[in-house]
This record gives sequence, C-alpha cells and structure tokens, in this order.
Amino acid sequence: MFWKLFFFLALVLLLLTVSCGSGGSSSGGGASPKANFVITAIEKTMTSYNRPSLIITVKNTGTATGYNVGCQSHARNVANTIIDTASTFFAGLGNIPVNNSALDEGVFFNLHSHNDYTTLTHDCSWLSR
Repeated sequence: MFWKLFFFLALVLLLLTVSCGSGGSSSGGGASPKANFVITAIEKTMTSYNRPSLIITVKNTGTATGYNVGCQSHARNVANTIIDTASTFFAGLGNIPVNNSALDEGVFFNLHSHNDYTTLTHDCSWLSR
C-alpha cells in the first residue's frame, strides 16, 4: 500500500513539474511586453497663485502601452530631507502607447520659490497593458 501511495505522489509531482515548467511566451520565449517611462523634460515654472511648479514630460520607451502613470517630485533641502512633494498624473491616468510622450504640471504647495530647495528627486510608477 505504501509503495502505491509513493508512486502516485511521485507521478503527480512529475506531472506538476512538467506542466508548470513550460511557462513563458508562446511566440518564442521572450519576456512579456512592459511599458517603461523616462522623464525627458522638466520645466520649472510658477503658478498663477505664486507657487513653484514643475511641468514634467515622460516618454514610454518600453514595449507595451502604459497607463496610470504618475510621478512624485520631491524637493529636498541641503540635509537631503524632503520639504515638499509635487505630484503629476499623465494622460489623465489613461493609455500612453509605446514611443509616445505626455506631460503634466505638479505644484509645490509649501514652497514659495524654486530657490527653497537644493535638489529634486523623482519616483514614478505605472502599469502595463
């Protein structure tokens, strides 16, 4: 009885290994397409209500359409502490196809000028279709 159970479990394990190990693309084994966004331009501006803002342009350099693209720009002081954050959301969070660009304006609400910070860092995220 023990050998039958052992044989049955070994057979199930073998079948699972064969069926799970055949993953990948059916078109030749390449990686699945993914969007990738890079910041291609940053323009420092002031809003009509006298707050510093950034007009940021991103470009999809990936191999798939991207959506829900957003960036946070962190204004940092000399101690590298974040003192304000401006958020941008591109194309209304809609689709940005491969090789296409989009721009949006992010506002720093706690700063009075671009001279209030020493450096900018950016964190961007997106999803791929």
